[in-house]
Amino acid sequence: MSRITTLIVADAKTSDAETKALLAGLPTQDVHVAMLVAGPVANIPIYAVPAAPYGSIAIPDIWHDEYKRIGKELAARADGFEQLLMDAEIEGDVSLAYCERALLESEVAKRARMSDFVFVPRALAENEDFHRIMRGLLFGSPAGVVLNAKSIADTFAAKKIIVAWDRSLPATRAVHKALPILQQADDVTIAVFDPLMRKGSHDGDPGVDLAAWLSRHGCKVKINQYPGGGREIGEAIADKAFELGADLVVMGGYTHSRMRELWFGGTTQTMIEQVKLPVLLAH
Repeated sequence: MSRITTLIVADAKTSDAETKALLAGLPTQDVHVAMLVAGPVANIPIYAVPAAPYGSIAIPDIWHDEYKRIGKELAARADGFEQLLMDAEIEGDVSLAYCERALLESEVAKRARMSDFVFVPRALAENEDFHRIMRGLLFGSPAGVVLNAKSIADTFAAKKIIVAWDRSLPATRAVHKALPILQQADDVTIAVFDPLMRKGSHDGDPGVDLAAWLSRHGCKVKINQYPGGGREIGEAIADKAFELGADLVVMGGYTHSRMRELWFGGTTQTMIEQVKLPVLLAH
């Protein structure tokens, strides 16, 4: 019997209440829940590296003390998460991403690569390393990343879904990852905002080919084109999702340069930073 592997990325401040909410109603026979507790420490001070060949490394006591303190804090939190899984009778495991801050992105990515879906609790957005974690998940793994979910079960059972479609490879990957969810939904809207009709293109209207493919997979799908109204596209997506009462938005993450989005903002930044609307992202 196959099982979906679902990863929850947490930190030392992720509450029992939010974790229980994510696990609520989960069919235990169909899902393996892995939990990753992320807790970076400051990079080893540069002056700890000796200039002389074969010299000894002198690491400041304050860095050592902080390293041990965070380690104990994370280990205690991991024990708490293991108990939550046991109490809920859910098969799973708990591991730590306990490393220097510079290595956090790659450590999170390694764990996510062996997962089908990654769920990020709302409270993690308050972590100073939130964007570093998100970069590791999106750029370092093929998993679908879900933000702002009420529960894992609700996400897998979403009935009204918007696919924010722009023909990009990240958006296509997001749709492929979300396919099992799209197949069981009652209403899938392919939403195209401010569509660009390329002169001489034989692709047809944006979303038509996607709708045909999803229909062949049994999805109940329709296409709508919406004007952005001069707004940032992320805001337009969120507003339309609320207007339609969508349970989930499926979209590509960082279809533009992540450096550009970091400095100037963008659709992905907007959707990552809002905390009210469940979003499934892939890059």
